[in-house]
Amino acid sequence: MAVLDDVYCTTAKLNFYVAPPPGVHAYQIAYPDPNSTEPDRNWTLAAEGVVIENLRGKGDDTYTLNTAGFQLVNQPAKYTTFTDDAEIERLYYPESVDLIKEVTGASRVVFFDHTIRCRRPGQSDQAGKRQPSLQVHVDQSTAAAIARVHRTSGK
Repeated sequence: MAVLDDVYCTTAKLNFYVAPPPGVHAYQIAYPDPNSTEPDRNWTLAAEGVVIENLRGKGDDTYTLNTAGFQLVNQPAKYTTFTDDAEIERLYYPESVDLIKEVTGASRVVFFDHTIRCRRPGQSDQAGKRQPSLQVHVDQSTAAAIARVHRTSGK
């Protein structure tokens, strides 16, 4: 655990995936049937203390795409609603493409997905009405992400 001598850090318990026993393929049913007796997943979660750093005010060069896998850019978005998929694709995607090209020098940027997540008390997580995730996760494996980029970009 890191020492928290920086006002930009705090600790929190985050939920991490715990795999099923060796030889058992993990599964999760994304939208379980409420009438089914089958478990919606065969893996569990474990809460672990993690240091979380507030990156605001750290400077745009503290973390770079090449060294951290992400990069902070102080560029307020013109589109700020994020409630309608079609609007996001029509208004936010082009704005984002321009910024990504400017920052990275890329000649082409292709989006292949986005998910609107919004807390809806009393409702279950369902297609088109995704709740915020309650666990640390990645949406795709490395192989699946590479395949999806090839499929989406036509290359």
